[in-house]
Amino acid sequence: MKIPKTFRPEKDSKKSFNDIIKKTKRYKAKRKKKALEQMLLGIEKFIDYRAEDEEKYQFAYSLAKTMDYTPEDLQTFYSVVVNYDAEMGFYLSALTNKLFTLYNDELVVRPITKFDSLCSYMSAGKLVIEGDVKDYFGYEMAGGEVVIEGNALDYFCEDMKGGKVTINGSVRNSAADDMKNGEIIIHGDACMELGGGMEGGSITVYGNINDIGMLKEGATLYIEGSYNKGDLCDVIEGTIYYKGKKVWPE
Repeated sequence: MKIPKTFRPEKDSKKSFNDIIKKTKRYKAKRKKKALEQMLLGIEKFIDYRAEDEEKYQFAYSLAKTMDYTPEDLQTFYSVVVNYDAEMGFYLSALTNKLFTLYNDELVVRPITKFDSLCSYMSAGKLVIEGDVKDYFGYEMAGGEVVIEGNALDYFCEDMKGGKVTINGSVRNSAADDMKNGEIIIHGDACMELGGGMEGGSITVYGNINDIGMLKEGATLYIEGSYNKGDLCDVIEGTIYYKGKKVWPE
C-alpha cells in the first residue's frame, strides 16, 4: 500500500499541534478576561452593600463563591485593581481565601495599591506579598502563612487567632493588638504598643522596639534587637526573652 504523496506526517502533525496551541491560548485569554470581568463587577456590588466588617466580608465571600478564577487570574487582579473603597481589603481577602479552599498552595502577588484589612479571616494557604500593606493587615487571621516583602502600618495582625506572618520590614503602632494565637516574625522595627492585650501566640522582633504593650498570660515576646527596659514594668503576665535569655517575669 502506497502512502499518498499529499500526506506529510511530520509537517501535518506539527501544523495540527500548532493549531491546538493557538486555540488553547485563545481559550485561556477568553476565560481570563471573563474571570477578571467577574471580579471587577463584584466590586460594584461589594461597595453598594452596607454592613459592619464581618458581615461585609461574608458578603464578599458569597460573591467570590459564584466566580470561576485561577491563581493566575487573582495575581493579575491584584496587579490592576485600585483602592475603590476603604474596605476593598475585605473583598480581596474573600477572593484570596476562597481560592485557598481550592488551591492550598503558595500564591505570590504584587498589589498596585496598598489596602487596609488585607488577609482578614485567612485560614489556609501561603501568600507572598511583594510590597507594603496598610492598617489592620491580617485581621482575625486563623491559619495559613503570609510573607510580606515590605512594611505595615497600624493594627498589624489585630485579634490574630492562628497562622504565621513574617514581615521583612517594620510595623507601626499597636501591632498584634489582642492577639490570641499564632506566630509573628518582624525583621524590622516595631513602634508603639506592641502586643497590647495579647493573650497567646508569639512575636519575634529582630529590629528595635519603641514600646511594649501590656501582655497577658500566654503571650510570648522574643526580642533580638533592642528595647526599653523601662517598658517591662508595664507588662502584666506575659513572658519576654531577650537574645535567648528570659527577662520577664524576673
